Amino acid sequence: MTSQYKRELTRFMSFKDGVMYSNDRVFTTAELLQVTPDHLCRWMHKQAYGDPEPAEDMKPVHRQVL
Repeated sequence: MTSQYKRELTRFMSFKDGVMYSNDRVFTTAELLQVTPDHLCRWMHKQAYGDPEPAEDMKPVHRQVL
């Protein structure tokens, strides 16, 4: 479970920072405290719609909220 969580965290932080981090990257508390609700919303939009700023008429193509 930890490895799956770590992969997703690394993908998210790479998206947020615009840097490709390796899966063995250890994020500091200071780096994690910089995460904002906006970062998370943009990441979830990217995951669901393929676009961090989807148009209102777009439908999820990758993931859906159940």
